[in-house]
Amino acid sequence: MLRRWARAFARLPMGWTPKRAVLQNTISAITAASWEAINQAVVQNARQTRLEPAAMVRIDSTVTEALMHAPTDSSLLWDAVRVMTRLLEQAAALAGPAAISWRDHRRLAKKRAHAIQHSRGKERKVKQYRELLAATRATKLALERALVVLTAGVGAAAADWCGEVRHYLPLIERVMTQTRRRVFDGEAVPASEKVVSLFEPHADIIVKGGREVQYGHKINLATGRSGLILDVVVDQAENCFPMIPSGAAHNEMLLGPEDEAKRPVSEEGMVLV
Repeated sequence: MLRRWARAFARLPMGWTPKRAVLQNTISAITAASWEAINQAVVQNARQTRLEPAAMVRIDSTVTEALMHAPTDSSLLWDAVRVMTRLLEQAAALAGPAAISWRDHRRLAKKRAHAIQHSRGKERKVKQYRELLAATRATKLALERALVVLTAGVGAAAADWCGEVRHYLPLIERVMTQTRRRVFDGEAVPASEKVVSLFEPHADIIVKGGREVQYGHKINLATGRSGLILDVVVDQAENCFPMIPSGAAHNEMLLGPEDEAKRPVSEEGMVLV
């Protein structure tokens, strides 16, 4: 339930509550540039009202985890078959069953994925991986044929469907390639080349010392004495800890030429411990 002040701020009528999907879509519509502008406006207001002088900052790094299951080759292939089957069902509804011919491989793919997780012995797993890859490949070929059919179609629904298919097909091809490299060729696939989720393809593999591997993004936080977050940066350059982000963004945001002239940074202040 939304509180009254939240309803008043959002101008929502009493007795009406939006669904979670509506709230999530609304939040997702706010761009990163808008969030940065909002944060800078809050920080500048805090400085003008002396709530946060920003004379002292605490810089730290943490991980925000993506909403995804722990990735394995078999689970990613099973996800691929499920997604492609859903898209094929939508294609049959748009173009008609006569125009789209395909076979449902979900039952086979699910059984092979579960068998891989619970079986022992490399030879047995390799055999099951071959069958799982074959089911994934057959479903992918059917989806590519459906894409050719619906590309010539008209209407917003067909265009949206084609866009979704073009998003997933390269990701699924990468999942199939990395499975072949690891399982059949015995190659150690670099983390930078791996797809860890079809639904969160932007997620990185984060290694924090001897702790469990996490999947998501490393973020750098700069907070002031009041606890106000002065700056947030999603780090794209590294995927391991420990790392100490730079305080340059804090200086550029809060300190002007007059501040730098009055209080130049000493050598001790340049050292981050």
